Amino acid sequence: MTDLLEFVEHVHDISVDRARQLRFNKDFHIDGALMCSYATLIEHTGGLIALANSGKRTSSTAVFRSLLEAFVDFKNLFADRAYLQNMLAKYHEEWSLLLKEAIQGDNPILVDLSRAGGIHEALAQYEGEKNELKKRGIRSLRIRERFRLAGMEHEFTSVYMLASSGAHNDFAALLRRHAVMGESENDYGLHIYKSVDKHHFRSELHGAVSFLITASWMVHDYLKSSVKAEFEALVGDLERVAGSE
Repeated sequence: MTDLLEFVEHVHDISVDRARQLRFNKDFHIDGALMCSYATLIEHTGGLIALANSGKRTSSTAVFRSLLEAFVDFKNLFADRAYLQNMLAKYHEEWSLLLKEAIQGDNPILVDLSRAGGIHEALAQYEGEKNELKKRGIRSLRIRERFRLAGMEHEFTSVYMLASSGAHNDFAALLRRHAVMGESENDYGLHIYKSVDKHHFRSELHGAVSFLITASWMVHDYLKSSVKAEFEALVGDLERVAGSE
């Protein structure tokens, strides 16, 4: 197996299959949130595979960026389940802001929500949960703080910043996706679904499969799975596959 995309598909399929053997505590404060983060990593990897197979380069950067964030959250949850409290703080803050916006009545998109029964009670509940966490010194974390906590600040200032450039639709991303330049600035061909080959997905696929192998080994080791050695072997396989391309 020398093709990176084929290897990523192989790791994805093994991860899905072997996950069926895992037994864990479904309490979200113990293993539940961690396992949901792991499942997200698997599904985002599957999304990247589908995009690479169909040559849809524009969407792959946004998926990879979400996958990278999911890996950061996975690492933080794995290290300390109390990290879920920071995630909940963000959840309560965002819903409080949304409900306040709806109640204010100026946003036509939120008209149906503003008329929903119990909206004021829901806002009070979210505000109460948020304030209770705040009293305990727990708050939502900015994205850079989440990366720093995971020991991935270098990835934040490089890989994540580059992925965000594409996900946020900046000018360089527009040129890369759609323009084939001619001899002058305004001499270019505008392409929709510009032709790309699998090499254009290489860095994202390599990052995704590295994260998935790491997370899979961590989960299977933690839950004392009988197949964790399979994921240990995949580390060496990835080095060989990446080196052959």
